[in-house]
Amino acid sequence: MEIHKRLKKIRLTVGLTQSDMADRIGTKKSAYSHYETGIRPLPESVAATICRIFYINEEWLLEGKGEMINSEAESVGADILLKRIYSLAQDLSKYPKSLPSVIHHMEFLKFIVETKGSI
Repeated sequence: MEIHKRLKKIRLTVGLTQSDMADRIGTKKSAYSHYETGIRPLPESVAATICRIFYINEEWLLEGKGEMINSEAESVGADILLKRIYSLAQDLSKYPKSLPSVIHHMEFLKFIVETKGSI
C-alpha cells in the first residue's frame, strides 16, 4: 500500500473528514488533500505530527512496515484517557475551546478499542 493510501486509512479509521484532519494536524485542507491523493509528497514534519497525535507507527506510515498503531498507544490506559476526557469536559463551560481536545481524546479511545479490540 502506498503512503497516501495509508494516510487515508488513518483518517477514515479515526472518522475524520479531510478538512477535520487538516485542522487537527495544522495544515490547509488543500495541502492535506494533495498528500492523501499522492499529488504532493507527505513532508516528514507532517508525518511526525500525524504519528504523534494519532499514535501511529511512523515506520508503518512512511514505509508500510509493522503495525499501524505504535506500541506507545498500547501503554496508554483507558483510565488515563477517561480521566483526561472527564477533566476536559468539566472545563467546557469555562473554556469552550477545550472541546476539540475532548473530542480528540474520545476519538483516540474509540480508535484504539476498534483497532486493538480493547485497551
